[in-house]
Amino acid sequence: MSEQTRNSVTEAIWKFFSAFWSRIEIPNEYPVIGLIAALLYLMKKGYVSIQTNVQKDSTDIISLMDLSYMEITSKRHYVEWKSLGISNKAIVSDYPKDDSLADTISKYLSLLDRMSGEPAYIFEFVETILKYQEGDLYYLQVLDIALSKFSSNHSAGQFTQPVEFAELASALVESRGKDIYNPFSGLMSFATAMKEYASFTGVERDPFIADISIFRTHLAGIQDKASCIPGDVRDWSKISYDIIVSTPPIGVPISVKDENRPIRSECFCLKNFESLTNDNGVLFTFVVPSVLFDSRRAREIRHELTEKNYLDAVISLPANLMRPYTSISLVAVLLKKGRDKNAPIKMLDASEFNKGDKKKPILDVEAVVNCLNNPKHDNCVFVTQDDIRHGDYIWSVEKYLNPIRESFPEGYEVISLGDVVELIRGERHFEEKSGHLAQIADLAPEGEDCVRTVDFFETSRNLAHATKITEPVILLSSIRLLRPTFCEASPEKPLFLHPNLWACRITQGWVSPTYLCLEISRRFVQAAGNVIPRIRRRDLLGMRIAVPSVGLQRSFEEQNNLYKEAANNAKLAKAKEFGLQSLIESMKAEYINTVRTRKHDMMPYMRELGSVSRSIRGYIGKYGSPELQSKMANLFSQFDDAFNGLSALVDVFSQENKFGTPEVVNIDAFLRQLARKYDDRSSAFSVEYYCDDNALKAYGLPAHDIKKKNFSMLNGFISFEAEISKSIEPVKLFVEIAPLDLDRVVHNIIDNAVQHGFIDAEKIDYCIDITLTVDPERDMFQIDFSNNGIPLPSGMDKKSYGLLGEKAGVTGRTGQGGHIVKSIVEHYKGDYDIFMDGENTVVRILLPISKSNGQNV
Repeated sequence: MSEQTRNSVTEAIWKFFSAFWSRIEIPNEYPVIGLIAALLYLMKKGYVSIQTNVQKDSTDIISLMDLSYMEITSKRHYVEWKSLGISNKAIVSDYPKDDSLADTISKYLSLLDRMSGEPAYIFEFVETILKYQEGDLYYLQVLDIALSKFSSNHSAGQFTQPVEFAELASALVESRGKDIYNPFSGLMSFATAMKEYASFTGVERDPFIADISIFRTHLAGIQDKASCIPGDVRDWSKISYDIIVSTPPIGVPISVKDENRPIRSECFCLKNFESLTNDNGVLFTFVVPSVLFDSRRAREIRHELTEKNYLDAVISLPANLMRPYTSISLVAVLLKKGRDKNAPIKMLDASEFNKGDKKKPILDVEAVVNCLNNPKHDNCVFVTQDDIRHGDYIWSVEKYLNPIRESFPEGYEVISLGDVVELIRGERHFEEKSGHLAQIADLAPEGEDCVRTVDFFETSRNLAHATKITEPVILLSSIRLLRPTFCEASPEKPLFLHPNLWACRITQGWVSPTYLCLEISRRFVQAAGNVIPRIRRRDLLGMRIAVPSVGLQRSFEEQNNLYKEAANNAKLAKAKEFGLQSLIESMKAEYINTVRTRKHDMMPYMRELGSVSRSIRGYIGKYGSPELQSKMANLFSQFDDAFNGLSALVDVFSQENKFGTPEVVNIDAFLRQLARKYDDRSSAFSVEYYCDDNALKAYGLPAHDIKKKNFSMLNGFISFEAEISKSIEPVKLFVEIAPLDLDRVVHNIIDNAVQHGFIDAEKIDYCIDITLTVDPERDMFQIDFSNNGIPLPSGMDKKSYGLLGEKAGVTGRTGQGGHIVKSIVEHYKGDYDIFMDGENTVVRILLPISKSNGQNV
């Protein structure tokens, strides 16, 4: 499809969506996609035409515009029609009532009654689609464009599978002449991507999605060999297939007959692979990383598949392929029966195989295939069954690839950490009621000085679950990252540890504590756990480290020198950064002082506004009718919110400090309340809030306990209820920021979207989607504000957005909004960005995860 055609089709689709959704209250509960799919099917079959002067009682009419409608909506067309003798125009369909999809078509065409007041948009859509017909797959491409636009709206609660997933399956699995089975089939993306198979059977639980899938097979011309069956994947077929392909939902428990406990959806296909395939069967599926090393149930499945020599390849994929719905990463698993006894198992780290960018990654399928065929590639390692056995049946790519990647300097001994340290438990019973308490957030970040005194740790009166340490130890986090930190505790200066910390006693006197911290921070150890990723003791103590040979003279001193050199290099890098930061802070201070002076003059006007408001309230209360008083109450409430916010903002500029005093703020509760506030208002746009619970769990933070209603979304890829029900209580997700500063950031972002993006008065579906997730590499909460207004002006990037006085094109005002966002988030050690995600503008802010979260992991 040419770019011109795609642009025209996309515009017609958006107008069709807008007209349809303007007639209903909850867009995601109405299958507008089913209506579009039905129309496309009729157009492909040649059953649709646009006719003039049609009998209005004809049963073949889909939509009609007459002279009376034209007289109201378009005087020019009204005059033109009268001169040509046209009394009406109609979209007519004479599809056979015995067509295999006749009942489904009729069901969706009935929805056009909701658009009876907007026939022009129906005509524009049909005329545009009929105008361009480029190739055999044209109508399928149009439907897929509609699906992608529909799913890009969070309110729809849907997600479309990246096309690269099906391309990867096609590249790794030979499908010619094969019978393929696809549980959790969704939109049948695999069926339309894989080639020359004998038959393809998909099973989809959601009847609406099954309808769309059936339309897709007809538009692709594969309906004779590919079928989608509405049903339950638990009703396994008795047929043995050649191939199984699947993108199961994430984190959905599935109850299985004859099983005491539900099985995780990601393990469902793995468990049933043997019984559902023939002697040379193949399975290609996606799982979350925790399936590779987590839980007794998953280990039993991994053990069985490994011992039967079915495991052929494990491929870790780039993170964020499923943005904006979740940032959690995926792993592709390939199983094969009939493998040679000594055939290698391919472990591939494709996490950097991205041909897009970090904001919108796209899997590089060609790079994956080339790497799998090259055993000498740095990102790929071939292992044996024995390797998997010795690795406790863990399938994690990092476990087998990282030891090869590890480098150890010459003249050093490579030993296990357990050779030089032992874990100590500490005292559980002690007399102290308060003391210095060490928590995960207190440990040394990577690249910083690893030495902490006991006094560094804050005093706490809550030692109920702590242990007492009275000797020098290396502290380690048992969750996600180790963050080694050395502290010289003693009986006179005891240290108390949070339960999520380990204490290591050095057992060899020739090992320097600071060097050991440096060496531990350089090494990798796999964390295991679906909800909280914990590091296991045996994995920790088995970690390989390098130490100067015991036989070398002055070994201890050499270790200290190595640590000091690394620490000095880190300090030098920070010093360079600090020099620039000092200049920036100076510029900020000068700007703030100027603004403070100007804001000082606002106070008299603020007092006058308050006085006028009180007078109006008094007048209406005395002379206004009850009906008027009721109507004005809501307006006064909105006035009070705005006035109080403005008063608080003026107070900020009259204070000596540029920013408020940081407080522990529940960011989940704050964002939920923000969305609810806009729900309660009569606004020209909506605000929706979504929380990426899968990413929160993977990081080890609390997540909402949401009962999954569906096994699959629009494409069967991920069962993810995007919008958290407003009745669900917030979970404990904390940042440290002054509440007023957080308010200023958020409202500047929203106000900018309204001012610069929501400027088409005829558009009625403007929306701001707020998504909360985690950036695990930076230990920050990531909050995306995505709006569907007009695109960013040319040249507007992160740097321009944060500049003082930089205006956003013709709609620009003072050019301070972006600078305020930048100043505040950077003051609190966060970050920001702005970019286009498809047709949506995204402003992203990142705020450090508060150490208070460490107490609630």
